[in-house]
Amino acid sequence: MADSAPLDFTSWRAAFVAALDAGTVSDVPCGGCTACCRSRQFVTIAPDESDTLAHVPKRLLSRVPQSLDGALVLPYRHEDGACPMLGPAGCLIYEHRPRACRLYDCRVFAAAGVMPDQPLIAERIRFWQFDESTVRRSSVRRARDYLQAGVAPLAAAVQAVVGSAHPSEGRSGRASVAIAESTPLTKRPDSSVE
Repeated sequence: MADSAPLDFTSWRAAFVAALDAGTVSDVPCGGCTACCRSRQFVTIAPDESDTLAHVPKRLLSRVPQSLDGALVLPYRHEDGACPMLGPAGCLIYEHRPRACRLYDCRVFAAAGVMPDQPLIAERIRFWQFDESTVRRSSVRRARDYLQAGVAPLAAAVQAVVGSAHPSEGRSGRASVAIAESTPLTKRPDSSVE
């Protein structure tokens, strides 16, 4: 956080990319923060996430428009912008949460020097600081280029950070999935899943 020493960008990036590639859990020290859960975000759930799908009421799920693989989306609650699976004590399905939630790491915004569209997340990332390595500066420049090209903030930050260690290296697998899943929907999801 802002009161402690800056995070080592290279170490954080290695762990972040490893989590994306493996589709596992990003180790984010949230400390009870639920900003990402309260920021009017749609959460994409892929058809292969059977454990998650078994724990989310079908009435809450909608089909992703134009999805070729049958992906579903968990829309936020309109009254407060929170995920419908967020309860007073935190996530009601934490051990079974979607892959998008497991991989989400708000520190990617701070690492890439990108300001998110969501005010609650923007407030939270103020506290994350990284060392000023050459690799990080390259990542920040790349993020700026993505944003100027009209890429959504989260996708720009992830792509800039993921590609920062080896600019010529194309990333596939989970990194691509995470970037695609983070792209905002341009229209409302289809009606609830039957």
